[in-house]
Amino acid sequence: MTDVMRARTLSDLIGVVPVLLGFHPRDSLVAVCLDGPAGRAGFRLRVDLPPPEAAELAADQLVGYLLRQDPDAVALIAYADTDLDEGARALTDAMTRLLRADGVHVTDAVRYDGTRYYSYSCQDPTCCPREGVPCDVSSSPLLAEAVFRGHEVLSDRDDLVRRFAPVSGRALEEAQRATEREVQGLGRVGAHGAAQRDAEIVRRGLARVLPVVDAALGAGPGGPATGGGGSGSGHRLAPDDVAALSVWTSLVVVRDVLWSRITPANALASLTMWREVAVSAVAPFQAAPLTLAAFAAWLAGDGAQAQCALDRVAEVAPRYSMAALVQQALTECLDPAHWEGLDTDDVLRTVPGLS
Repeated sequence: MTDVMRARTLSDLIGVVPVLLGFHPRDSLVAVCLDGPAGRAGFRLRVDLPPPEAAELAADQLVGYLLRQDPDAVALIAYADTDLDEGARALTDAMTRLLRADGVHVTDAVRYDGTRYYSYSCQDPTCCPREGVPCDVSSSPLLAEAVFRGHEVLSDRDDLVRRFAPVSGRALEEAQRATEREVQGLGRVGAHGAAQRDAEIVRRGLARVLPVVDAALGAGPGGPATGGGGSGSGHRLAPDDVAALSVWTSLVVVRDVLWSRITPANALASLTMWREVAVSAVAPFQAAPLTLAAFAAWLAGDGAQAQCALDRVAEVAPRYSMAALVQQALTECLDPAHWEGLDTDDVLRTVPGLS
């Protein structure tokens, strides 16, 4: 989220969380790191609420991730109905204790059930009564403002997962025909063997896909960022171009050259493009576009979409090495701001006669 929005109260923050995540969390614990005197929202994480007996172990792991961000303070919000109160309280209490032991201020630790929030950290009935504090996210002015600015907020994480679901029916049949045409035109293309290091084949592949990517991103390498928090580029790929991107990225060098074209400036547009390719990719060509989509999402600060893409990679190619790297970045909560990028020339030099 690039726009500045000022959350002055806990209710405001609860209203902004769906914007930060891109969806309304349910049965979840959300932690938001707050930095500086103004308490600027920075790193955030969301996890499914564990059962009460697993709260201590989960808290230890989650607090470890939070401490790596060196926050000035943290807000903890459990999204749960009354039936999950025991687990929500156990997790937030354990995290609060560990954070405070490390000198991190916990501004709030609450459970929010969709209509009211109930404080676990404040016992003052004048501000945090036992019956809860009314809080209706659907009427949040900050949420409404964000949607007006173009930020997309889905109803729940399942909607996000469905964005990476493979096409079916007639769309799948069209994708299969386009892929067959592309493979027939490539001759010796393959995910393994001589084609991987054949300079002529790789050169032909780059000539096929780079114009497609440049047109989709609008300006070639490091193309312009898209405004707000929407879905990125509005450019739609032709079926044959989708097939070309999925097939040619089975060559590692082609994939890595296209990886090098994903930058902070075009990460949102890249996510949109690679997600479009990924859902139409057919076996055995799904892993690369899914992983490129995951990387673009991570670079854009959208860990939720990155994980959805990686979950699909785990289904279709569980040992895909690039996916393991992106998964490590997510799991260890690495800051995308530290990404220095890939050097295209270095990638090309891995194939003799190509650079």
